[in-house]
Amino acid sequence: MLSWLLPRPGKISEAARRLHLSQPAVTAQIRRLEADLDTPLFIRSVHGVTLTPRGAHLRERLQRVFADLEEALSELDSPGELTGILKFAASTTSAAHFLPNIFARFRGYHPAVGLHLIVGNARYVLEHVREQHVGMGLLAGHERREFDSRTRGVHSR
Repeated sequence: MLSWLLPRPGKISEAARRLHLSQPAVTAQIRRLEADLDTPLFIRSVHGVTLTPRGAHLRERLQRVFADLEEALSELDSPGELTGILKFAASTTSAAHFLPNIFARFRGYHPAVGLHLIVGNARYVLEHVREQHVGMGLLAGHERREFDSRTRGVHSR
């Protein structure tokens, strides 16, 4: 869904076409994401949409996250086929807006790997990561936290 976080001014209808979705569906997802994050991500005008400063920041951060994920996935590529189950935990927002495309791409690279997703609030996701019930947790939110690997604790900054 990252492609609708436009790198330049654009139209939601063009993003919808690239995503193979209807314009109302993309608009509804954008509104839900903005409501979930409690911040506007786009400036809308008759000429199209542009990113707000927060929207641009989110796009930039997500591009880095996805680049890191792509790198991790490419590191997993080996002559033999990977098998097993990869367990993730994600917040509701992350699960709804970001993971479907990530999972689809991963499935394309590694069709024999099962993907297990646990969805919950941030506390639930962090608990699953700390207790090592999942290999990775993905959260969407405003508060930045540090994870202390020595104590397996999460500390607010």
